[in-house]
Amino acid sequence: MKWQHLKTKKIYEILHFAIKEEDLSIVVVYSDEKTIWTRPASEFFDGRFSQIMDYDKVLQEKYIP
Repeated sequence: MKWQHLKTKKIYEILHFAIKEEDLSIVVVYSDEKTIWTRPASEFFDGRFSQIMDYDKVLQEKYIP
């Protein structure tokens, strides 16, 4: 499933969930196909990202004039 960052409009895919050693909080491991990122799950799921249900439609809107 793909996710879109609402501010930058970039598309990401969640790769894994992990546990931060320091405080045992859950982090999301995600990628934009170039870089692998981590972010606290509380931030990832607080409305900054929106799940894309129809990824093919988003690609058409982005790349087809």
